[in-house]
Amino acid sequence: MANGAFGIEHPLVTVHDLAAVAARYEAIGFDPTPLGRHPWGTVNRLIMFPDNFIELISVADAAAIEADPVGGHKFGRRVRDSLALAEGISLLALHSKDAIADERAALARGAASAGLVDFRRAVRLPDGTRDEAVVTLAILPDEAHPHLTCFLCHQHKPHLVWNPDWLRHRNGADAITAVTYFASAPDAVADRLRGVWGAANVTPQPGGYRVATAGGLLHLLDRAGVAARFPGMALPAGSDRRAPCGVAISVHSGSFDIARTMALQAPGAQAAERRVLLPPDYAGGIILEIHA
Repeated sequence: MANGAFGIEHPLVTVHDLAAVAARYEAIGFDPTPLGRHPWGTVNRLIMFPDNFIELISVADAAAIEADPVGGHKFGRRVRDSLALAEGISLLALHSKDAIADERAALARGAASAGLVDFRRAVRLPDGTRDEAVVTLAILPDEAHPHLTCFLCHQHKPHLVWNPDWLRHRNGADAITAVTYFASAPDAVADRLRGVWGAANVTPQPGGYRVATAGGLLHLLDRAGVAARFPGMALPAGSDRRAPCGVAISVHSGSFDIARTMALQAPGAQAAERRVLLPPDYAGGIILEIHA
């Protein structure tokens, strides 16, 4: 994998009706993995790329979220509480091959940690084989701005997640290239970015800041900055209540002409030169950009 420590690995797009949202992604050429289940009561389907992926996630068992048998962090509660405000990005997972060492690096830069969470998740591979993914998470919370909370994700059996059969999509999609966050006052929360990624990786740009991660760009933009980046697209519902929060995911397609044709079948889709924008009410509370 080209992705490295603290690279964007997978934004969690939290939705009420997982089946319905997954069907919309399938209709525009993505091929999500089969349904997966977490021990704390959430369920997911993954849209896999060689170095990162989109996790579509929903709450299936409210009682399990309250019990949360995995550690004391109550991971599922963050998903549930975010969904109570609106659909959209609830958390951001960052790539790690050594969660303990990367957590230590984040602490040295000034980020807080809620500790490590180890869990296992049943996996059924495309050939029917069953196995168990083993994962360590290092939670880096921002209690003042819950939707800036992220976590390091160390997959101990990455071959169970990045299975070659799950990396092919009919629309040619092959990578998340950027995740965009909205903040009414980016300067007020820029130190959060510096604490996670280090000051050298946080660069001012018109409307806010940009972070060059090992797995794509992270943009933190004000309202005008988001509007300039995604013209014609409204902010997702509930963005002002959740802000600062993730509002958009950009995905590259190596077969853009096919991707464009498929995406333009979606209600509200807008085409510009070498990209298509899908509105939040279609894409699960995010602006979805597919580009060449």
